[in-house]
Amino acid sequence: MENSDIFFRKGDIFAYKTEDKYRIFCLVSSAMIDENAFAAYGYVWSRFFDEIPTIESLVDDYVLPLGYFTSHTIPPTDQLILIGNYPAVVSEVGGLIYPHFINEAWKPATFAMAKEENLSETIPLSLCMKLSDVLRKLNELRETARQKLEQQKGDKEKFGFKKKVAKKKKPNLNKLLDTLRKNEISVSTRTAMNDGAVYRSKFGGKPAVPTGFEWPRFEAENYNGETANRPLSFLCQINLEEIRAYDKENMLPEKGLLLFFYEQESMRWGFDPEDAGCSRVYYYEDVSQLAEATLPDDLKDEFKVKEYDLSFEAKDSYPSFEELDCHSDVDCDWDDYEETVEKKDYEIESERHKLLGYADLIQGETLTECERTKRGLYCGNPESYRNTSKDIEDDINKSATEWILLFQMASIQEDDYELMFGDLGNLYFYIRKQDLKERNFDKVWLVLQCG
Repeated sequence: MENSDIFFRKGDIFAYKTEDKYRIFCLVSSAMIDENAFAAYGYVWSRFFDEIPTIESLVDDYVLPLGYFTSHTIPPTDQLILIGNYPAVVSEVGGLIYPHFINEAWKPATFAMAKEENLSETIPLSLCMKLSDVLRKLNELRETARQKLEQQKGDKEKFGFKKKVAKKKKPNLNKLLDTLRKNEISVSTRTAMNDGAVYRSKFGGKPAVPTGFEWPRFEAENYNGETANRPLSFLCQINLEEIRAYDKENMLPEKGLLLFFYEQESMRWGFDPEDAGCSRVYYYEDVSQLAEATLPDDLKDEFKVKEYDLSFEAKDSYPSFEELDCHSDVDCDWDDYEETVEKKDYEIESERHKLLGYADLIQGETLTECERTKRGLYCGNPESYRNTSKDIEDDINKSATEWILLFQMASIQEDDYELMFGDLGNLYFYIRKQDLKERNFDKVWLVLQCG
């Protein structure tokens, strides 16, 4: 490709010829592409085509959702053949890459990439779905939601968290956010120097553990349908003495080491009670008794987290717009919220790491989800909410605010390394206030969200 950048539109569908076959994919966001980089979301059809198909024929063929394209996984732009634009695919299907939206009908192969091979042979069709079926399923979900709203007689309701709307006055949002303000400890990464103590704060590498430490494992099905008992990836360790000065509200222990683990291959989302064990948090008070661990032999290289040194900063934190309902009966719209937080110099951003404060949400509030799953209730479809009694739902909503963010870890993308949680998603480690006070870190619950 020469001279200028190319701008692709949302909904563009391309063919790419490899040998004597064509690979087809669709962009679900506009993208500027230059000779060095390509970044966009897309859907790939699960087979090669002998001839370039029509847009209409593609709707009834199997597709699987892709994660994040980079210059390493997309063919040269001068070899892409634009076959049309189908905005309906984007508007109707573009957001449905999350397993819990249509969990029973479609298991998306989130990490499948556009390789030069027949994906119908390497990826089971059980992980794919026809676009026409996706659209049908979406319409069914919409009709279910419409009926539910009618049953609630106009009562505005977020997935499981009921919003009180009777005769509310427009609030002083600035004053409300001031009352909800918390302290967060911002976490930044830098190149690991490998010259510090084994129990220093860091991402990745090898954790500092006590003698006899048993590496955590989790048994679950991955996106290829393979069930195995796999080792968790070591994500992060935090030396609490290093961050003591930034913990303005004295929420964490004054000393010791916190270790965070997550099983990446099965990539559980935290909306199913059976996800318990996919993440683990350990706390060791006496760091002098710790030594560098040996990684499990069966931990695959792709799930070993690159080592980074960390730095910290104390900042103000405010609840995301999606979480406001959990803390107040406010009646405000997004524009009001955005304007108010911007005046407070608070940056609305999801791609960052932090301890404490409020989660930077991508999909929706998660506090009620933590409470529901800890009660053994599934959160992956509307049926679960519909079958929950009003008394239990009210109690869930009341108890949800007992959950607070312990740690948020964002995806990492560099020239030579990627750590992806879904599609540029975040991991949120939540804990109840009382459990944090009592140092019950074994009761943490994990939620994954991605965009």
